[in-house]
Amino acid sequence: MKKIFLYTYAHCNLGDDLFVKTICERYPQVTFYMECKPEFSNSFDDIKNLQLLKKNFFYKVGNSIQKLFWRGNGLVDFIIKKCDATIILGGSMFIQNSEEKWRQKAHQLEKLKAKSKSFFVIGANFGPYTTNNFLDSYKNFFAGLDDVCFRDRKSTLLFKNLPNVRLGSDVVFDVNFPIKEAKRKKLTIIPISLHNRDNLKNIEERYLEKLIEVIRLADKKGYDVTLHSFCKDQGDQIVIDRILSRLKPDLRKKMTRINYHGNITESLESIAESSLVLTTRFHGMILGWLSGCKVTPISYDLKMDNLLDDLNLSYLGCKVKDIDCLDSELIFSNREKGVSLSEIRKLYESPFKVLDNFIDS
Repeated sequence: MKKIFLYTYAHCNLGDDLFVKTICERYPQVTFYMECKPEFSNSFDDIKNLQLLKKNFFYKVGNSIQKLFWRGNGLVDFIIKKCDATIILGGSMFIQNSEEKWRQKAHQLEKLKAKSKSFFVIGANFGPYTTNNFLDSYKNFFAGLDDVCFRDRKSTLLFKNLPNVRLGSDVVFDVNFPIKEAKRKKLTIIPISLHNRDNLKNIEERYLEKLIEVIRLADKKGYDVTLHSFCKDQGDQIVIDRILSRLKPDLRKKMTRINYHGNITESLESIAESSLVLTTRFHGMILGWLSGCKVTPISYDLKMDNLLDDLNLSYLGCKVKDIDCLDSELIFSNREKGVSLSEIRKLYESPFKVLDNFIDS
């Protein structure tokens, strides 16, 4: 039985949690290991082949003891050296921030690479980045890895000279989605917080007002409205609080609210019964397509722009900086639903193609 260490973003974010759930369900014969803070662990408690290294008091004590005898970075170093492979599993894993921070992370990943027997990158996009030093650093890091599978064409083309770099679909396209034949007349709105995003916080008020405008219009058209938070840690719930506080009491009472806190099944079923999705979350867009919804994306990031470009769907919705240009009526118009899973499989390889062979070897 193979053992694999997952390097991922474990902060109770629905999209990232679905990455972990999907890979563990795909390989029930593999034992996976992952670090996680205790407050974010309930998303994974039911995954039987996932061993969580919960960063609690006992973890810290064990880590300190391990460092004394192992002369490394503690339990994680010990486990990685016992594992057959390490996987960087996630979306926005290679973003350039301050010089000190990105170089520190790049150094950490190089050490991780040196300790791992095999190494994979699955489901990522590259950037945004601003300097060639950042790009060159990762060209060196990616070289020699077993597989680097990006989820958009632009990221892949940055490393076209590396034979181990390829284009694959986002991992969430492999989620076992609960398909519902009968759709409700329901609009699901999936917002994000712009408050802590320096390049977007100045348009937060305009963004909130547009969402409120859509809610009022949906109510007039007879739609039920669900406000769905994907990640409390990134401020989604605070945004929903602000939206609800600006609605009149009679309209506020009509709203349904779902806060994701590890309740994957509830979240997927809520989206599955929707007919319309208005989302600023990348994986809200993908889950909406999987459920057969008409999806209107509000793109806040390069990763959404790149996927929409790949699929020739850039005309859907708008960029968040152009939020005033979003025609609320178009959200409710009769238009195509987006993309189907069969179309995605024609355009992209499976993100697990190389890992499948590794697991079976």
